[in-house]
Amino acid sequence: MTRAAVFGNGSWGTAFAMVLADAGCEVSLWGRAELAKEINTTRTNPDYLPGIELPGAITATADPAEAAADADFTVLVVPPRPSAATSPPGSRSSPPTPSSSPS
Repeated sequence: MTRAAVFGNGSWGTAFAMVLADAGCEVSLWGRAELAKEINTTRTNPDYLPGIELPGAITATADPAEAAADADFTVLVVPPRPSAATSPPGSRSSPPTPSSSPS
């Protein structure tokens, strides 16, 4: 079975995790600890997709290493502002500004 890691447990990340699970993937959904616990306990994302039951192939975690462990691919689905704080060191989290673009 294909294993996917989705980084971001907001509305887009959760919806994309559902699409991947429906396509047959085992999905690890990373995000805020309190929401990850709620997702695992209730099988819903009450903050962003209330009332929608999540497939059993989705598990949530607040540990990025756990989310990425054994993943065949990883998808980053976080808003632009928080991505700088959540992206791995040395990665680009946003396009270059005109003043920092190469000449």
